[in-house]
Amino acid sequence: MSEKSEKEKSSDASEHEEAIESSDERDLGRWTQAAIESTVGGIGAYVAMRAGAPDAGVAVGLGSPIVLRGLKDGGIKTRNAIIEYVQRHLTDLQRERVNLGLTMFGQRIEAHISAGHEPRVDGTESQVLEGALNATSTTHDRRKIGPLAQLPANYAFETSVTLNDAELVLSLSSQMTYEQHVLLDVIARIQRGELKVREGHYTESITEPRLHAVLQQVLDLYNRGWVWVRNSPVKPLVAGEDGFPEESGHAILCIENFSPAGLTLSVGGERAHSLLGLADTTCSEEIELLREVLQ
Repeated sequence: MSEKSEKEKSSDASEHEEAIESSDERDLGRWTQAAIESTVGGIGAYVAMRAGAPDAGVAVGLGSPIVLRGLKDGGIKTRNAIIEYVQRHLTDLQRERVNLGLTMFGQRIEAHISAGHEPRVDGTESQVLEGALNATSTTHDRRKIGPLAQLPANYAFETSVTLNDAELVLSLSSQMTYEQHVLLDVIARIQRGELKVREGHYTESITEPRLHAVLQQVLDLYNRGWVWVRNSPVKPLVAGEDGFPEESGHAILCIENFSPAGLTLSVGGERAHSLLGLADTTCSEEIELLREVLQ
């Protein structure tokens, strides 16, 4: 029996690769395909409809999925980015995490579209989405999936945020603990006057392990540039002087070196709080637990 020619071998190899690719795409399962077509495609579908694209081929209804049908814009690129990403040999556990992230991502996308928000059209949303999915697949704490999934969905509709800004938020938030995500929302609520916490500085070394752990995480948020501390307007700079202006701040040199009531988000912290959707994803019970620790 004669050996196959190089051309025949090349043809067989191409067919084999195509078969593997088709098999891999089928192996994504219903969860991935449904999420891609009903939610991720929604970005491109919405853009196409707004632009009046004649070949968009989408059907949109209140409460019904936005189905992708051969879009030639950011929607199909985003869909392909997800398929390509999931095909990179994710484990079953990683696929489960990505599935949960895609579900939350899709819910936020649909909320933006229902609210009539205008999406960005610069084509960078797929890059942020891929980064968020990567962070979602590798986190050991499932509670972080919510904020990580919110980030690319909110970025897709927040045109004032640059790609570099979003990448910074993604990088820093991926490194943080889930409790630090909650702390960002707690500090936002302190800043708005919604939570009452300790007003004075800690005057002695912290001996309570739970308090020490929380304050250590606050110090880390400060070092990341997302939190700063207002000086107490009643604490004099030196004896006999009135007090610091309320808007002034100071450095945190150690975990006892600030008043919880003076905590506030920096400009970067406010942006992170918004992109991560922490006002919507943070559990009220966890907020109350942290308030009690800081009280």
